Amino acid sequence: MIKNIFKKSPILLSFVCLFLSALQINANYLAVGGKKKILVFETKTGKWKQEEVTKPRYTIKFKRGSISDIAFHPDGTQLAFSLNGHQRIRPFDNKAIIKIRNLKTKKTRKICDETGDHITSIAFSPKGKYLAATFQRTGKIMIWNTKTGKPEKELTVDPPLQYGSMLHSAAFSHDGKYLAIGGPDTWIWDTNTWKLEKKLEGNAETRTLAFSPTEEILATGHGNHITKIWCAKTWKLLYNIKDKKVQPESITFNQRGNYLAYVGKDEQNSQSPVLVRVLKKENKGWKNAHPLISLKGATGFLASSVAFIDPKGKSLALASGDVPIDQHTGYLKIYKAKAKNWKKVQFLVSWQMSFSCNKTVFWAKKESKKEKIAKEDLQERIRFLKNKLDKILEEKEQLQKLGIQLRNKTLNIPKFLLPEKATKDLEGLQHRITEKEEAAKTLETTIKKLEEKL
Repeated sequence: MIKNIFKKSPILLSFVCLFLSALQINANYLAVGGKKKILVFETKTGKWKQEEVTKPRYTIKFKRGSISDIAFHPDGTQLAFSLNGHQRIRPFDNKAIIKIRNLKTKKTRKICDETGDHITSIAFSPKGKYLAATFQRTGKIMIWNTKTGKPEKELTVDPPLQYGSMLHSAAFSHDGKYLAIGGPDTWIWDTNTWKLEKKLEGNAETRTLAFSPTEEILATGHGNHITKIWCAKTWKLLYNIKDKKVQPESITFNQRGNYLAYVGKDEQNSQSPVLVRVLKKENKGWKNAHPLISLKGATGFLASSVAFIDPKGKSLALASGDVPIDQHTGYLKIYKAKAKNWKKVQFLVSWQMSFSCNKTVFWAKKESKKEKIAKEDLQERIRFLKNKLDKILEEKEQLQKLGIQLRNKTLNIPKFLLPEKATKDLEGLQHRITEKEEAAKTLETTIKKLEEKL
């Protein structure tokens, strides 16, 4: 079905975005952007079955250029996208354009139109007041007021970018206090004063970065196969994750902040497929939740991006572009964790297109105060039941030890010579152990059901 749509609309696909829409709470949307067009598909089940994608719910057209990045307003009603293209009269003077589209009214307004540069990334602040954009050649960061559409502030990195270096990514912290920019280093600005808060230096450029949506944590992906986790209060390095196989190109958290995924490939191997690493937050740091997800067939990619497409972090989408000699090929796959901690993975949607994909972004409605309170109550109940389960298992272990001691004492005594009290004691212990086992199983089932609700 989706192939027929793309045959009718042959565009160079350069962006894929998955998000939950506030316009229709019971619907999910898949937005695909490329040369001269953005298509938004709809699925009502949220399971992202391939047969559900029938026709675009929204279509956004533009005359020239191709998408370089796209971002959704926090309320989900507006879509911002950046275009890089050429002028008709002077084709070698690049045009950098940013537009914001209201999906409800279908009105589009332009907030940026510059010549001689490329836009590499855009990002909304958490309340949607600001829109930030990074420029490739000049190395400047522009901040716009989204209500007025006028520039709020222009920031520059120090030291200035050298020839061949560029800014890669931008992200606001979940509370809106900070703006992080990734490039040769990582720069952090205070959004209240727009003064430089901190410069996080590394031994390789920062290619991608993301703030946790729930905690004071910043994750950065670097050009030396390293992912770093920083404290967004003290800006101290918490974890330094070395990955021998995956060079991070795009990094993301799930909505609850307990899973982290990044996508890339092994740059030392030209035939390496696109790879996805999924990490889970544990007490002792971030550990592998899944050995490695490999997108077979996608090598020599233009760019890749990954996004969790449900708050629990149990499903994610991967878009990647490949470059054969005769045409651009795009891959879009949606994965679901089949078992706990991503140990087993299954495809929900998998298709190949003659378009180059390079971006995935997920948008979800934030939890209300009532939902947060209900969630905290549920977590407290789970903790109580887990403590109760631990006590039952401890009592069961003690009973088993006592049973072993009684059996050892009566081991060499024939059964018909055993005192009646000893026999009753053994039977009573076995009965109590069985009761503890049944109680433990009941609690484990209850805890599992409550955790699924989370």
